[in-house]
Amino acid sequence: MKRLIVGMSGASGVIYGIRILEVLRELGGYELHLVMSRYARMNIEIETDYTWKYVEGLADVVHN
Repeated sequence: MKRLIVGMSGASGVIYGIRILEVLRELGGYELHLVMSRYARMNIEIETDYTWKYVEGLADVVHN
């Protein structure tokens, strides 16, 4: 199993991070780690229809 780390900052484009997590989860074979800033959490709520809790749920491990 391959381990991948996805980092999301407060910049626009959080949808790309969300989508890559969704696709990799569907493919399987990856241990997904997520590092997300508090500003990324804010942008998820502002720029998408997703919640930051949903995004965290896509990862196997969430780091502070």
